[in-house]
Amino acid sequence: PQSPTDTNNISNLLGRSKVTSVSELTPVEDFNALIDHSDPSVADRALEQMQEMINKLVEAAVTASMLEKALKCLKAFRLGCIKLEDPEVFNRFFGALKKRCKQISRDDFI
Repeated sequence: PQSPTDTNNISNLLGRSKVTSVSELTPVEDFNALIDHSDPSVADRALEQMQEMINKLVEAAVTASMLEKALKCLKAFRLGCIKLEDPEVFNRFFGALKKRCKQISRDDFI
């Protein structure tokens, strides 16, 4: 086991503590940590937060890298829904996301 002062532990180097929400900086990593939580309400909250993050990234994207980050989030969200055995959550969100992309002329994403 690594000690809290171990400089080989990236979390310690970055000063990151326990993940409590999906952040803009590391949304995929945060999401994955949260869906692995033993409390189902934490996983449910992670699903909601990732949907919000994807919408935010898609709507605010001004560069290809922002769209790429949104796509990585979407892929992680899909895999998370499969892992949690809740594909309907993904299907509903993806349908709504496709509609939203058309509304905001973001056909380059979907």
